[in-house]
Amino acid sequence: MTGVMIGTSLNQFNGVNFNGIKRMQAIVVKAEDKSELRSAILKAAQDIFLEEGFEKFSMRRLARKVGYSPTTLYNYFKDKRDLIYSLCEDLFASYLDALTAVG
Repeated sequence: MTGVMIGTSLNQFNGVNFNGIKRMQAIVVKAEDKSELRSAILKAAQDIFLEEGFEKFSMRRLARKVGYSPTTLYNYFKDKRDLIYSLCEDLFASYLDALTAVG
């Protein structure tokens, strides 16, 4: 017999359980979203530093710029120092890649 048997859940078709597949897809999408948001936070931080300077930088200002609460930022960075370190690390890595490509 083919098709869905009466009484089976929507997550099961011909005896195959699709719950695990859906969960894995959700984990992958979530990881991609997290990476994108982290990059967006770092880009916004860089913009604030360049436009307004280190003295006017704050996590609250950054949160407003990216459209998330300050609490969300702390899911990605321990504190302001950690964010700055990560920004410098990413910038250094991109400069190193550029130098390697030239040389």
